[in-house]
Amino acid sequence: MPITGRRSRKISEENGFVLVTGRANPQLAKHIARILKKDLHEPVTSFADGEIRVKIPPNLRRRHVFIIQSTNTPVNDHLMELIFMIDAAKRSSAKEVT
Repeated sequence: MPITGRRSRKISEENGFVLVTGRANPQLAKHIARILKKDLHEPVTSFADGEIRVKIPPNLRRRHVFIIQSTNTPVNDHLMELIFMIDAAKRSSAKEVT
């Protein structure tokens, strides 16, 4: 499946982008990673008490981070995962978070 569009073409040609996914739709994220031929990072886990833990991949400094996360049910859990992943990427000095 070819990637189309000027912005998509530019991003797909960059070597410095990282794919990160939450737990909302792992099949979609794996499919996207396979098409782009990129590694997929799955940083979200849960503590024993159910709290969310996000351990972002190292070396995000000056890299473009793409977060793949839908907000299907349970909406609150998936939205909180997304917010935590965005925060973790920004704190790791990512160049851009999409």
